[in-house]
Amino acid sequence: MPTYIALLRGINVSGKKKIKMSELKELMKNRGFEEVQTYIQSGNLIFSYTETESQVLESKINTAIAEAYGYDVEVFVAERHEFLNIVESSPYSDDDRTDLKQLYYVFLMDPPDREE
Repeated sequence: MPTYIALLRGINVSGKKKIKMSELKELMKNRGFEEVQTYIQSGNLIFSYTETESQVLESKINTAIAEAYGYDVEVFVAERHEFLNIVESSPYSDDDRTDLKQLYYVFLMDPPDREE
């Protein structure tokens, strides 16, 4: 069963859209997600699931949070190996002067318009 990482936008930021990570973890387990882990208070999740379509998983997570908390949350889901590929393919990964813990990545839901 694949391992996924879900990035939830705007959870627990400036006191808005508060969700306790222990509650989020239980919510996802109750929805059939397995090996669920949360990362700090960010709302980010690591989990396993039999579904293989990221968009379906994003929708399942969004729906679960909306039903439990009334929040509409943007969710980005990718397999663990996809995140590893992003880090490994960074042009800074082979630079001995770069502290990999200091790199910052931005994930967009859609490609930006050229004008933007």
